[in-house]
Amino acid sequence: MSRFRLVLQGLIIGCLTYLLQGNVAYAQDNDLFPPIPDDISIIMVQWNPVTGEPTAIRCAIDSVAFGCTADPSRPYPPTNPVTVTIENRYLLDVVSKETNPDEFGPATLRAQAAAARSFGYWHLNNNEAISNGSQAFIPFSFENGGAPDNPDNLCASTNLDIGQRKVCTAVAAREYMVYLNETAPIFAAYNADIVDPTQIFEEVREEYGRDRYLIGVAEPISPNGGCGVGREGNQFGMSQQGASRWERGNICFTGNPRDPWSVQWSRAEQILTHYYTRIHIRSIDNNEVKTPPLRWNPLDIRWDNTPNGEPPVVIRGETYQVRVNVQNNGTRTWFCEEGITYTLQSTFSLPPRIQIQQAGETPVCDLAPGENRLVTLNLTALPNLAQATYRLNYDVVRTNSDGTTSFFSDAAQNPPGGWATYQHNVCVECNRVAYLPIIQVTRQAVNSTTAGEE
Repeated sequence: MSRFRLVLQGLIIGCLTYLLQGNVAYAQDNDLFPPIPDDISIIMVQWNPVTGEPTAIRCAIDSVAFGCTADPSRPYPPTNPVTVTIENRYLLDVVSKETNPDEFGPATLRAQAAAARSFGYWHLNNNEAISNGSQAFIPFSFENGGAPDNPDNLCASTNLDIGQRKVCTAVAAREYMVYLNETAPIFAAYNADIVDPTQIFEEVREEYGRDRYLIGVAEPISPNGGCGVGREGNQFGMSQQGASRWERGNICFTGNPRDPWSVQWSRAEQILTHYYTRIHIRSIDNNEVKTPPLRWNPLDIRWDNTPNGEPPVVIRGETYQVRVNVQNNGTRTWFCEEGITYTLQSTFSLPPRIQIQQAGETPVCDLAPGENRLVTLNLTALPNLAQATYRLNYDVVRTNSDGTTSFFSDAAQNPPGGWATYQHNVCVECNRVAYLPIIQVTRQAVNSTTAGEE
């Protein structure tokens, strides 16, 4: 779990920056990126082995103290500060320590890698000191799964265990986050856990404007008192356990999925754009933007008059009310003016992509980035639908003043690749009395058999 603490909250890293580097004031986000850095210098401090928190005690050279190394047989660091490669050492250890790959799924690990890379890049880009207490860089944490046989390129090793391969895959996505169309990395604060909602980064909002992307957002999957939900770390930006809940579709972030939620996100970009507002994800290889400007996430989907909001067996010709909590996680406000409207639409289809008919629509006007709204869809299964299990597809659509439509999922209309629709199964006239869950999750809870995106 993250032991991340913000500098401006006056915790460890702030003290270290002052003592070791001088009293350096935080600067505005510096939009002078790239070139992409290869290395990062870290001030190494010991961690308290009882509390698991960083201390202000600087690591001695070749120390075996906790926090200075994860393996007492491998003393560290050779210098302090120590300079390490970002991709082949720093991120592999940070992701392994911050989000244990035995507990977290691939989308959460990939989101963690992007957040950690952005956080490190931000410090480099703004000439700010960074310690192994601000992100959990404990050298050789990656090797807890076993000693790789290729130390020069750890992820090219042939003897990696499952957890190490998951971390390598997450880091290999090679992504970082920027605000709008800037190239500078964002100050990607994150935390171990949070209670609905996340908080705005108010301490520096007027002077530094970082609330541009660290605003408070709804987090209904992390309710107060739910399955181990609690406040751990700062309350800004991405919640690691919250990210796992969204990926699992469950209020329990790990272990037995005993408290299912109504939606499940399978992609890291859904997680990142939920917690960080008005951001884009860029590739570190070519600096190209990987996310479209028009995006949305379902925070909750509930059918009326069923025990837990699950879809009932749908009867042809009848109308059903479905309440959808819609979040605008894009970069533009959905203004409905001068003949332009935005609507949430749903369609029935047969797998893989045969669209049968539109089921319902409702306006989602004037929703700003980061905001969410509960809307009601009136869905009707027309009499000509055959008895079958269908996919119900949700998408947001912009209708232009000339009557043409632009679906968020359309790559040509929402480049570079569109934004995936959200889907779950519904059963029309099936010979069954049980309700059909919106999602079904395994113990590891990274595969969905009835929900997802295309």
